[in-house]
Amino acid sequence: VLFSSDLHGNDEHLERLLHHAEHVEAVDVVMLGGDLGPRGTGFGRDADGHQVLLSHLPKRSDGKIDWTTDEALAYMREGYMSQKEWFTRTLVPMLERCAVPSVCLFGNSDWAGLLPLA
Repeated sequence: VLFSSDLHGNDEHLERLLHHAEHVEAVDVVMLGGDLGPRGTGFGRDADGHQVLLSHLPKRSDGKIDWTTDEALAYMREGYMSQKEWFTRTLVPMLERCAVPSVCLFGNSDWAGLLPLA
């Protein structure tokens, strides 16, 4: 078994894993753990190196993201479509080309509505 998780849409890492499974070790199955797809915009670090998570979204008075706003809904739609594109154009074709069978486990940042695609 070759297991990896938290790909977050990293094509190069996925390619290396599948190459390793096919050509380096005798692997019976590739298991990909949660957080497979890309996260979307708004993740990263600011100029001072501090982690920035969704700082562009409106906040409530307590400082937490206001998920009821149009901006938050647009962000969620963008994330869903970004993952859908990655699953259909990258993940599924790469897994289909690999001679080693695979299993995908969705994580908390993977959209459940995309599960049938994987």
